[in-house]
Amino acid sequence: MTYCINPRCTQRSNPESATHCLGCGMPLTINGSYRLQQFLRSPDPSHSTEVFVVLDAWNGNKKKVLKSLVNSDPLLLDLFRREKKLLTNFDHSGIPKGEDFFQVLVPTTGQELSCIVMEWIEGVDLQHWIQENDAISQDKALDWLQQITEILAYIHERHVFHRDIKPSNLMLRPNGTLVLIDFGAIKQATQAIVNGHSLTVVSSHGYTAPEQLQANAVLQSDFFALGRTFIHLLTGQHPCDLLGDKKRWSQSIRSPISDDLVDLINDLTNELPSHRPQNAQVLLRRIEAISNASPLATLIKKAPQRHWHPNWLLWLVPCLVGLGFAIVVWNQNKRAALSPACDVTAGDFLSCGEEFLDPRYTNQYQLAGTEAWKEALNSESKTQAAALYTKAAENFAQSLGKEPNNPETRIYFNNARIQAEAPQSRTIAVVVPLKGVPGDSASRGLEILRGVAQAQQEAYQQGFKLKILIGDDRNLEGSGKAVAHALINKDIPAVLGHYASDLTQPTIPIYQSRNLVLISPTSTAESLAKQSNQPNHVFFRTSPSNTSEARALSNFLYSKQQIKTAVFLSRNSVYSKTLADGFTRDFQDGGAHAIQMNAFDLSKSDFNVGAAIAQVQKQGATAIAVFPDGLTSTYSFHNAIAIMQANQGKRWVVSGNSLLDAKTLDRMTLGIAKRLVIVAFWNLQSAQYKTFMRTSTQMWGEEVTHRSALAYDAMQVLLTAFRSSPKLDRVVLQKALSADTFKAEGATGTISFEGSDRKEQFRVLLKVISKPNCGDHYVFTPLFDTPAGDAKDCKGK
Repeated sequence: MTYCINPRCTQRSNPESATHCLGCGMPLTINGSYRLQQFLRSPDPSHSTEVFVVLDAWNGNKKKVLKSLVNSDPLLLDLFRREKKLLTNFDHSGIPKGEDFFQVLVPTTGQELSCIVMEWIEGVDLQHWIQENDAISQDKALDWLQQITEILAYIHERHVFHRDIKPSNLMLRPNGTLVLIDFGAIKQATQAIVNGHSLTVVSSHGYTAPEQLQANAVLQSDFFALGRTFIHLLTGQHPCDLLGDKKRWSQSIRSPISDDLVDLINDLTNELPSHRPQNAQVLLRRIEAISNASPLATLIKKAPQRHWHPNWLLWLVPCLVGLGFAIVVWNQNKRAALSPACDVTAGDFLSCGEEFLDPRYTNQYQLAGTEAWKEALNSESKTQAAALYTKAAENFAQSLGKEPNNPETRIYFNNARIQAEAPQSRTIAVVVPLKGVPGDSASRGLEILRGVAQAQQEAYQQGFKLKILIGDDRNLEGSGKAVAHALINKDIPAVLGHYASDLTQPTIPIYQSRNLVLISPTSTAESLAKQSNQPNHVFFRTSPSNTSEARALSNFLYSKQQIKTAVFLSRNSVYSKTLADGFTRDFQDGGAHAIQMNAFDLSKSDFNVGAAIAQVQKQGATAIAVFPDGLTSTYSFHNAIAIMQANQGKRWVVSGNSLLDAKTLDRMTLGIAKRLVIVAFWNLQSAQYKTFMRTSTQMWGEEVTHRSALAYDAMQVLLTAFRSSPKLDRVVLQKALSADTFKAEGATGTISFEGSDRKEQFRVLLKVISKPNCGDHYVFTPLFDTPAGDAKDCKGK
C-alpha cells in the first residue's frame, strides 16, 4: 500500500503499483525518491504534522521517516525549520539524523507542505513499551536516566532545549540504547502573550514544567519533564494521576528503589528551576553516585530550605557586600576561568587534532594520529605526552604523504609537533564550513584552511609556534552560534572566520560579549561595517566590503553600454542583498536602470529559470546580474548557474565572488563564457602576490583562490600582533588591531584597518577561458590583463 501526502485528499491509500493518487491525482513518489508506506501516527486534523514511514528509492528502498508540516502558521513553520537545522547539525547516536528537507506543492489546493526526512529508528517508543511491560527497576531506571541525560548534555552544550521530553518521544532500540526524537516540539504548540509579545509555548499535559507554560523555558525545564517521565516509567501510571504529595508517587512504584533515587526524581520535578540540578553534568554525577551506592549521593543533594531569621537584616548587609566583592573578583579573573583550547570532547565540531572534522578524507594514518593525540592529552606524564604528540605528528606526516592537499591534516601535523615542543604556546580558533551543509560549502572551507595552514607552517619555520583549533560551523546560522558560544569560553585570544556574511553577522554579538577578536577573510557584506560603531569592537576583516564588488561590476556594464540590467538575488541573505543594493545604487546613479526581479528568489527550490529568462526578455534587459548567497542555502548557487546556462551568452552576465568556484567551471561552455564576468578580491599589483602564489602552489600542488590568500592575510594580521606583544590577551589584541599605526604584510599587500574594515581597496574582474589543448577545461583569468591566447595549456606550456 502507498499513501498520498495530500492531507486534504479523501482517498489517501493507493495500490503499490499506482504512480498517482487515485483520489486527487497527486504524484505518489515525493521529491523524486520517497514513497509513503504507512502512517506512524494516525491522521488527526488537530495535529500540525503528519509522520510517515517511507522507502527511499535512491538508496535501495531504505526505510526512513518523513514528517510533513500541514499547518502553514508562521510560528509552526519557524519551529519546523528549526528542527530541520538541528537534526542536520547534530551528530549523536541518541539523536536521529536529519537527511533531507524540501517543499512539496499540492497542485489541487496550492498548499505547500514542508517535509523533513530523517533516519529510521528501529525499536519501540517508551509509551508503548510501558503499556506492554511492567514498570522498570532501579537498575534500568538509572541506565535509561544516564543515557537520556548524556543526550541532554550534548544538546544543552549547544544552547538547545528539547522542550517536549516524554515517554512517546523516547525510542528504545533492540540493543537497549535510547534515542530522543521529535525536536520540532510543535504538536502542542500554542500562543502565549508575555509583556505584549506573542510567544510559542510547547506543552505536553503532565510533563511540561510550570515556567515553560508561561513561555519561559530554561534548560532545567527539560529536567522537570525528565523527572515526570521517570515517575511514569517507575509507576506505570501517568504523572497526572499521581499529583499532590511528592511521596505519593513513590508509594506507587512496582519495584523497590532507593531513597536517593526518590530524592533525585523529586529534585528534578521541583516547581522552581533553581532547585533542580543546574546542568547535565551535576545530574550525571548524582546518577553515578546512586549507581555506585556512594555517600556522595547524599552529600551533593541540595541543602534543605531554611526559614528567614527575624534578625535577617543583621546578616543580609554583609552577605550583599561579600557578593559584590565576589562579582568584582570574578570579573577580574574571567580569563583564568576560561577552559583549555584543546580537549577530547567528541562531537562538539571543534578539534585540535583529536578528530577529523572533514568526513571526506580518512585514512589509517589520520586515525592513528588522532588516537595518539587523545592519549597524549589524557596523559599525566609530560614526558609521555610529548612522546605521544610526536607519534601523532609522525602519523599526520605519513597521511600528508598520501594526501598532501589536505589542509586539516597539515594543521594537525603542525599542532602536534608544536604541542610536543612547546605545550604552553598560544592557540587561536579557525571556523569554516567542512561538512558542506546546506550548499556544498565544504570546498570553500578547505580553501580558507589552506591559507591558514600555509601561514602557520611558515611561522613555525621562522620560530613562532601557533596552534590552530578548527571549528566546523557547516555554514548554518544555528551551528555558527553554537560554535561561537563554545569558543568564547576557550582560552584563545582570537577567532578567524566565519566564511559567509550570513554566519558572521549573528555571531559578532556573541564574540563581542567576551571581547574575543573575530577576523574574517571572506565576509564582505557592506552592513558588517556598522560593527565598528561599537566601542571596543572585536570584528575585523581582511577582504574589502562588497561595495567594491558592486562598483566594479556596475562600471564594467557601463563600459559595455549595458544600461538596462535584470538583478537576481537571494532575498534572505545579507551578503546577496547588500551586494544587489550596492550594485543597483551605483548603476542607477549614472542614469542606468536596474530591474529588480522580485518575483524570483535564487534560494528557492522551485525557482523557474525558464520563467525568469522570459521575464528578462519581456523587460527588455540587455544584461543580467546574479548575486547568489554564500552557499548558506541549498539552491541559490545552482539557480544562478542555471540562469547563465539558459542565457547562453545572449546577454552579459555579471556576478560577485560567490560564483568563483570550480563547480562554475564544471558547468561552463564557450557560449556561456564569452559574456560572463565575475569579480574577485585579488591584488595583482602586490609585490607579495607572486611569492605567495609560488609558495602555495608548491605546498598544495595547485593554484589557490582569493579565499586562501585572504585567510593567509588574516593569519599575518594576528601573527604580527602576537609578535609585538608576547603577553597579548583579548583586550590588548583588540586595541592593537584598532590602532591607527597597525600594519601587517600579506599576500595581497599591506593590511590596515579603519574601524572594522580594511583600508586598502582592490579587486579584479575575471573572465572564463578554455585552456589550449584541454578540450572542455575552463579556467578563470583576469579580464583585461591576460588575453585568452596567453593561457597555459594542460601541460603547463
